[in-house]
Amino acid sequence: MNDTILIAIITALAGLTGCVITATVYLYINKNKIAEARHKAALLQAYKDIAAFYRLEEMYTSALCTEYKSPESIKRAYRRMLRAQGLSSPSHSANITFAEKKIEKLNQG
Repeated sequence: MNDTILIAIITALAGLTGCVITATVYLYINKNKIAEARHKAALLQAYKDIAAFYRLEEMYTSALCTEYKSPESIKRAYRRMLRAQGLSSPSHSANITFAEKKIEKLNQG
């Protein structure tokens, strides 16, 4: 009789331990999914902001251009001034198309 009770207690404890481990893993996975969704939303917003700033830059340079300076030459001059001041400027590969492709990829997956 004592062996039967002991086996029942051990089985119950093993079942409870399994439940606790499963719940802990589930909570950890759920917490990571929530954080992943939050980070994905922040990244998506950052790409949208990048695309918006490039469009704004296009508008500004078009407004500043004269018959002697094209919008591209104005952009290059201001970007050179930024680098000369030790500030970062957009890389050559960064552009509206790149940002919009990343936005589309994030929206799909």
